[in-house]
Formats: sequence, structure tokens, C-alpha cells
Amino acid sequence: MLSAYKLADGRWVQSAEEEAQWIRLINPSEDELQLVSSKHGIGMDDLKAGLDDLELPRYEENDGYDMLYINTSRLVEDASWKIATVGIAVKRNLTVTISNHETELIGEFKDARFKCSDDCAGKDVVLQLLLRSTNLCIRDLHIIEQKNAELEKKLGYAMKNSLIFNFLSLEKSLVYLRTAVTGNQTILDKPATMKWLTDDPKRAALFDDVVIENRQACDMAGIYTDIMSNTMDAFASIINNNLNVVMKFLTSVTLVLAVPSIISGIFGMNVPGPWTSHPYSFILILALALVLTVAAVFVMIKKRLF
Repeated sequence: MLSAYKLADGRWVQSAEEEAQWIRLINPSEDELQLVSSKHGIGMDDLKAGLDDLELPRYEENDGYDMLYINTSRLVEDASWKIATVGIAVKRNLTVTISNHETELIGEFKDARFKCSDDCAGKDVVLQLLLRSTNLCIRDLHIIEQKNAELEKKLGYAMKNSLIFNFLSLEKSLVYLRTAVTGNQTILDKPATMKWLTDDPKRAALFDDVVIENRQACDMAGIYTDIMSNTMDAFASIINNNLNVVMKFLTSVTLVLAVPSIISGIFGMNVPGPWTSHPYSFILILALALVLTVAAVFVMIKKRLF
């Protein structure tokens, strides 16, 4: 899908491609790629690289345009994230973004108010995209931490595999988000990227904000990864302990119930025995079974088997 936009009073509005300041490509067709490549002089290989979610974040200088690839988070289902690559081709007053998915980064960027004049350069668009991508990752990290805290409350009585699968899903999402922010940090730390995006005092200040936010995201991802790893270890131990408690209780109940079963088995044999001719034999045998059962329960309690 190809969409063209231009700035009007700080907001993106759809426009003809000839007037566009931003061209958005989402899972484009081959014809759309050929059109953008031939009309704006952007290499086909550079455009197609933005469709690969395994593409590493990097910055390249090309003849007539600069190419930047960044990672951003992509929500695939409830509380589960993956990485999406966004390719950004930058000319002086034109920015082309390409991605294989309709990411929240591009969707929010299209609808948000843009703090820039209507004739702003493509580098300003890149900085805003980087800042919003980092903010989205930080928000998603907070959501993962909240989900993790909710699951931790269930640890005390956890015995279901579904909780383990929920933890694994969060841990996998955390790995993806950590990979995204650390990958973006590598290009932010490169001198070529810094020189390209800091050629103006205002851009330099915004670039510093992007770097600070992204480093914060990296630190948060590292801390949450350690917490999640420790929680998973504790979770496995608690589940095993809870299962042991249940098995111990069931074994104790089985032993207690075995006492009246043995008594009834002995006196139920079809041979002469004590109390067989006594008029209150049934009551006596029942009382004996009850006393021995109570004694067994008392012993179990003293041994802390109940």
C-alpha cells in the first residue's frame, strides 16, 4: 500500500505524490516499489531491505539519498510483541518509509501533531520517528512489567501450565524488545549517524533526547530481563513445591483411609473371630475403626503430614 502525505499546520494530510513530503509504503506491491524507485531515485534493494524483519539497524549514505533502518515493536497478539523493521529513505524534503507491517509507530506518527514547520527537512522526520519508536518500546516494556507483576501474584497457588506459557510469552517479547532498542542504540552511537543528524543545533538537541531515551529503554530492558529470569526460576520451584504439597496431602489421606479398610477387612472375613457372636459387635468394630482412624489422624498432624 502506497500513501503520500504533506504537512499542513503541523499535521500530516494526504496529498498527491508530486507534493508529498512523506511517502508511506506498507507491504507494497512490486509495481509500487518500482514506481517509488524510478520516480525518486531510491534503489530497489534498499527498499526491499526494509521489508525484511531480520534486517539489522544501520545507516548508509547513497547517491542522492540516505538510508536508515531501525527496529520497532510490533504487537502480534494480546501482550505479545515482535520486531518490525522500518526502512527510512531520506532526501532533502522527502522521506520514504517502508515496512512489511502496519506498525503502531507509523500509524501514530501519521495521526500525531508534528512539531516542525511545513517545509521541514527529512532529517527532522527521522528524528521524530526515532523518538516515537523509543517511546513506544518504553511503553511496551512497562506493560510487560505490569503483566509480569500480575502473574507473580498467582505464584502462591500456581499449578497450571497456562501460567508458564504466559511467562514464556512475556519473556520472548522482552527479548524482542531488548533486541530492538539495543540494535537502534548501535546506529545512534555511530559517528556517521551522529554527524548526519546533528548538523543543526535544534536537531542536535532532539538527537540527544533520542539517545537518552533509547539508553533508558536499554537499561529498562536489561533490568526486566533479569527480573523475568529470576521469576521464571522461582515459578518453576513454586509449582514443584505446590505439587509436592498436594501429593503429600493425598498420600496422608490414603493412609488414614487404609485404617478402617484394614479393620473392616479383618472382621469381614467369613471365619469365626472375636466379637462375632457379641450382640453389639457391629458397634464395637465401628468404634475400634473410628478410634484407630482418629489416632492415625493425630499422628499425621503431629508429624506435619497434614
